[in-house]
Amino acid sequence: MESLRADREKEEKKRRERELLEEQERERQERLAAEQRRKDELIQRKMDAVHLVPEEPSADEGGCCRILVRLPKGQKLERRFHRTRHTLKVC
Repeated sequence: MESLRADREKEEKKRRERELLEEQERERQERLAAEQRRKDELIQRKMDAVHLVPEEPSADEGGCCRILVRLPKGQKLERRFHRTRHTLKVC
């Protein structure tokens, strides 16, 4: 009887450990999936934002303004916009 009880306790302990490991793996998979969803959403938002920017007018077209942005690492981004046709939209 004592041996049978000890065997049952061992089996129960193994079962609990296995369930714990399965739960930890499930949580890890959920975290990875959530992180991937966040990355995918960010990529999609960036792609959507690109489509909001109108085409740049030609250099010889009048009525344009030039926007220059300097980035922290010294890079410069320069873009032309038409003064009356292109408006600033805040999302």
